[in-house]
Amino acid sequence: MRLPRVLLDANVLVDAHIRDFFCRLGEAQLIDLRWSEQILDEVRRALVERLGRDPAKVDRLLTALDQAFPFARVAGFEYLIEDFDLPDPDDRHVVAAAVHDECDLLVTSNEVDFPDAAVVEADLLVVNTDNALVLFAGWFQDELPAVIEAQVVALQRPSMTIDTFLERLTERAPMGAVAIGAALGIERFETIFRRAIDAEGDRSPQGAVRRLLSAMEENRFDELNSLVDADFATRLAGDPEPPPADVHAALSTLLSDVFASDGWVYATAPRPLGPGRELVKLARLGPEPQVIFTPQMVRAHLFHLRLAEGDWILFDLDGPDPSWPDPQRDAE
Repeated sequence: MRLPRVLLDANVLVDAHIRDFFCRLGEAQLIDLRWSEQILDEVRRALVERLGRDPAKVDRLLTALDQAFPFARVAGFEYLIEDFDLPDPDDRHVVAAAVHDECDLLVTSNEVDFPDAAVVEADLLVVNTDNALVLFAGWFQDELPAVIEAQVVALQRPSMTIDTFLERLTERAPMGAVAIGAALGIERFETIFRRAIDAEGDRSPQGAVRRLLSAMEENRFDELNSLVDADFATRLAGDPEPPPADVHAALSTLLSDVFASDGWVYATAPRPLGPGRELVKLARLGPEPQVIFTPQMVRAHLFHLRLAEGDWILFDLDGPDPSWPDPQRDAE
């Protein structure tokens, strides 16, 4: 199973604090970092011409990045550049590099530069630095303490504590810093993060499933249509442009047991490989509350969700479960 492949744009790499954090995730073999020669050229120009850094020191920095991550440079993507329509044509090489190297995530300082419409066919999730840190705090909660401690220890000029590190990080990625602080078990950050999650409400993956089931139950076809991936709707109804009522009917057949009985609860499910994907399990434990001490077989539905324009939509139902062992997949 390969690591999440993450391409960083020039503005992300220019920020030393953020760059160091991503590099330490890479050194810990939690993510697989990527950039291109063009991106590093932009980093050099930004550091030397815009920020006035010593050119010799900048060259040493770029050499150190190449030495630390010898497989990070993406090449041979130029044939894709013309395929993308971006607000600034000079940014097309960034997306082309990410798509050519089959990256899962493109991290940028400004998502507006890479609108969803321009990358939707590329199966590439574009996130800003703040949202990337929130994702990583969730994915790598167990490994984060060692990563953060290593970065804090290395910062000797001036030296700092984990609290001061997070305070500095807050200036660049406020929600990411809160998520990391919560993952580290720091109480004040846990409180802030819980409040933020509560405010998120129905925009969570579980909330999307609740809204989908509610829209089905109350025959709100337009809302249901917005919560189902267009390709999946076509597969469900067998129609290239299915009427919402047909999608509703197909889903109602697949989920008939959910609406016919009580006792369905949301269960946690491991994230499948790749960002912008979530699993939500809806399991039936029976009409009466119970405490389960041993594993048992239960009836369940598996909702495969993907992130689209800031919301979760259904793109498969009861498909393959990535949380079950698959020897062939795990060997890849």
